[in-house]
Amino acid sequence: MLAGRIDVQFRVRGSKAAGTASFTSIRRGKDGRFEVLRWKVTRDDGAVLDLKDVDFTQPIAGME
Repeated sequence: MLAGRIDVQFRVRGSKAAGTASFTSIRRGKDGRFEVLRWKVTRDDGAVLDLKDVDFTQPIAGME
């Protein structure tokens, strides 16, 4: 069973760029749902793609 905090970072690489994915989530109560605090990809050139509020049923702007 998961505890109340998740905080991970890992390297990602695609055909055009590379960077670091960061994900942070907490659960405020024993029976509560996890709340996403941070979910983003920071490219090596410094550009940041914030994924926290992205609707993944739609194309992501700038990711063609």
